[in-house]
Amino acid sequence: AARYAAMRPDTVDAILNLASVGYGSPTPRQLAITTPTGIIQALRHELIPYLTSGEIDISMANVLRFIHYFVRNPARTGGELISCLTTDIRSVAEQLANRDVKNAFIAMQHDCLIPPNDNIADSVDLYHVLPGTGHLGPQVKAAKVARAARAALEQLHIAA
Repeated sequence: AARYAAMRPDTVDAILNLASVGYGSPTPRQLAITTPTGIIQALRHELIPYLTSGEIDISMANVLRFIHYFVRNPARTGGELISCLTTDIRSVAEQLANRDVKNAFIAMQHDCLIPPNDNIADSVDLYHVLPGTGHLGPQVKAAKVARAARAALEQLHIAA
């Protein structure tokens, strides 16, 4: 979406990156340092509370759906992980700024793969870390995430 907006700025007023890639390409050393801590934070702040509150449905149907998704195309799943870890949206964000397309970025606080990082803040009009959320935040805390997205759009003067 960001690349499309950069190529066709006359068709886009603003873009809101929500829990998307863009923190930069972490080195294996950075991943080794941050991922174990991030996984512990994700378990403590996200997975365990969501499981105990019933917000994550671990029904047999959902477990089978997950297994089917992975087994049907493990390369796709691996590709998604690699894409998440290696895509850097900052250069596109700079292109958007040069073409007068407003650009906001909302990160999830306890994302265990790539922790929130202010490096992208210089490249966007609005950068916000949504507290108390993680990799599953948009799914299990949809109302909270939607309010944050709406507030970001209002701050960018895109929504009333």
